[in-house]
Amino acid sequence: MNFGEGSSIRTGEATVRKETSLTLFRAIAWFVAIYHAILGLIGIFGSPGVLSQVIAWTYRLHPKLDPQFLLLVRFTGSYLLALGIMMMMVARNPREYSVFIWPAVAMFATRLIDITMNFSGIQTAFGAGPIDVLITVGLIVFFGGTLIVFKPRE
Repeated sequence: MNFGEGSSIRTGEATVRKETSLTLFRAIAWFVAIYHAILGLIGIFGSPGVLSQVIAWTYRLHPKLDPQFLLLVRFTGSYLLALGIMMMMVARNPREYSVFIWPAVAMFATRLIDITMNFSGIQTAFGAGPIDVLITVGLIVFFGGTLIVFKPRE
């Protein structure tokens, strides 16, 4: 069956758009993977001085690094590392590991809800300004949103 020259062009454009979308998705997934894996490793193995610098640089927060907080950072680091590894699998083969995309999106959504509910508490407890917290909110929306928008279609 001949669909004509116009159909061939439209099909080609759709294929290019689909491949571009997949490339963007994979790039975002790799960034999310590497970012979380590195933060997880730093959280697990980093010295208090390194943790303080990374938390200040990454989240613009300034916590008191007492033994309880450090222990919580170490526990949280294992979750960050697990998310990083999971997203590495997604980035390598998004279609095969697409089942892991929604848990990552759920993590971003949960963080968004948590930060929104505790907006002023974060500022008070960690000495962060409202712009600092809003930047974090924007990044969470960006990464969670791009995982949804560019998620490979079956």
